[in-house]
Amino acid sequence: MQKESGRTVAEVIRDVDDKTADLIYNYATAMVETKDGTEGAMKSLVQAEGMTAQEHKNSKIKTIQSALALSSEERRALLGGSTTYVAPKTPERKFFDNVCNIWAQMAYVYCQMKQEEKAAEILNFIMENHPTSGTVSAITAVNQSAVSPQKDFFESLKRLKAAQHSKYLSRLTSRQIMAIHYNVALLYFRAGSLNSCRKEVERMEKLSPTNTLTLTMRLVLAVKDSRKKQSDVSVLKGIINKYVEEAGDGSTYVQLVAAQIFLENNDLPNAIAILSGVAEIRAKPSTTTTLFSWMVQTGAEDKAMQLLDAYLQSSTPDDARAVLAWSVEFLLRRQQHQLAANYLKEVVSKSGSLANDSVVTSLLALSLSYSDVEKAREMAAKLQSTKSLVHHNMTDTAVEQLEAQVPSRTALEDIGYRRVTVTEEKKKTTSRRRRAMRRPPKSMEGKLDPERWLPMAVRSYVKDLPPKRKREMKRQRALEQEQKRKQAQQRKKEAAETKTSAAF
Repeated sequence: MQKESGRTVAEVIRDVDDKTADLIYNYATAMVETKDGTEGAMKSLVQAEGMTAQEHKNSKIKTIQSALALSSEERRALLGGSTTYVAPKTPERKFFDNVCNIWAQMAYVYCQMKQEEKAAEILNFIMENHPTSGTVSAITAVNQSAVSPQKDFFESLKRLKAAQHSKYLSRLTSRQIMAIHYNVALLYFRAGSLNSCRKEVERMEKLSPTNTLTLTMRLVLAVKDSRKKQSDVSVLKGIINKYVEEAGDGSTYVQLVAAQIFLENNDLPNAIAILSGVAEIRAKPSTTTTLFSWMVQTGAEDKAMQLLDAYLQSSTPDDARAVLAWSVEFLLRRQQHQLAANYLKEVVSKSGSLANDSVVTSLLALSLSYSDVEKAREMAAKLQSTKSLVHHNMTDTAVEQLEAQVPSRTALEDIGYRRVTVTEEKKKTTSRRRRAMRRPPKSMEGKLDPERWLPMAVRSYVKDLPPKRKREMKRQRALEQEQKRKQAQQRKKEAAETKTSAAF
């Protein structure tokens, strides 16, 4: 349908004699909706940009490249910049107001072409210079929050909320309105505000309950809830089924995402059921090995062996050998040696091509070594009698060629793999005491306390102490005051006795 609409617009433009920039812009917009129309859309947008520049011949800015090359002072003088909301009446500003919608569409096309850096640069330039069109500002805010989600949360939220104003919503399409709500919900979700995210998703459901963006956010929230508490799996299944119905051609990707979700929730039976139903990747080796490992983990060894048999019969000998070797090694890692040995015996008896294969023979000898040593020795002797896979009479040149295939240490460190060696980066273990050494407090005798006039509770060396230490100091101070009172009473008593004895 989208390609037919693109051809219809192309026919209309072909029949029109006087082609304007708006007409070519609309054609580029229709081209973007097609499957492989990004390159044609970019050429049409460049053509529309050139036609707009011809209408503003006095402008020094002609293309987006020349606009991005301006310095901050030149932008402020010609366009107004980000420091002021008062647009100058310059030819460059008039050109910017007329061409900013084309540049916003260019940024969207760059994003579709996986060139997010160019898209973010154009969108930042548009938002810094405050377009007079509120619709362009709304669309740019949505695209900017999608391209640069790591930017300031409050700034992105403010722009998206401004795009939801009633005077702009009437000019936006339903798809653009859904994109605004979706980006707001994503912002809330990344910030951890799940209640606000749910309210935004409810608004999306009122607008379009079957939209893929709505179903995506519902699936995200359902997975988040299922990780906190073991919710009903039927909720996730219902959302995924609706998603598959709406996705259409992209249902394979959705089903893989669903399988990953069930895997993360430790629900292997549902993950197996979903992955088994994906017909496009059902015959791939990776799908077979994944399903085999999940079935073995759930205890369905018989189904796993049937799956492996079906793949070995329908695949090429090389692929069959590789998948069989991986599956047997997986069973050996799980200490299921008898199961691996029995299955290899069946494979050797059924398949003539794999019966004399050295890899299969070596795996059979390894698995039999845990249960039947004599048969394992027979298999090992059979393996030794066959031609060895390694050619021992290798020249120095052949050895150097094999060593050159091994990545060097520098190459491994360049991609992030760092092996810490004892000789290079040995951690120095500093010897410390078992018990912290207690030091005597500094003597304050002979020094007057500068805070002696303040109450004890508000002194700087008391107010920040822990409550337990404060109580201890209060108890000690009470004991000291009691001792001083007793000493004063004792002095008074001694003075009275001395006075009485002197009188006699």
